[in-house]
Amino acid sequence: LWTLAFYNIFLGIGGYLAWYKQDGGDDSYQFNVLEFLGYGKAFISFIKYTPQAYMNYKRKSTVGWSIGNILLDLTGGLLSFLQQLFDCFRENSTSPFSGNVTKLLLALESVMFDCIFIVQHYVLYRNNRYDEALGEGEREGELLRDSFN
Repeated sequence: LWTLAFYNIFLGIGGYLAWYKQDGGDDSYQFNVLEFLGYGKAFISFIKYTPQAYMNYKRKSTVGWSIGNILLDLTGGLLSFLQQLFDCFRENSTSPFSGNVTKLLLALESVMFDCIFIVQHYVLYRNNRYDEALGEGEREGELLRDSFN
């Protein structure tokens, strides 16, 4: 991903991105480097959230991570979406959504995964204790550590 990002940055500095160009009249559009990096960030964010949601599901617990960070992330995603919505009302068009697709993707992705984490933490696995979330090997390792203290 980084090699492709640097390749596109250098092409963007030169004013030409060979891998995406649509010729036309006034509707011509050239994919820029920042938009490419935004899509990369959206993909990386998806990769970042998915393992945690799956791990919580497999362990049937949310022990070991902070729900506070999820609530802050949810606030940021909602505010980002609301900013675009207010810009749409102010401009009386949908161009803030269609003009900044990566910001919209990141906001929706963040809100979606944060809602999953909140449901896991407060609804599905709220009564699961620390001992139940640990696997047998982790419990044995904990007993071994405690015996040395």
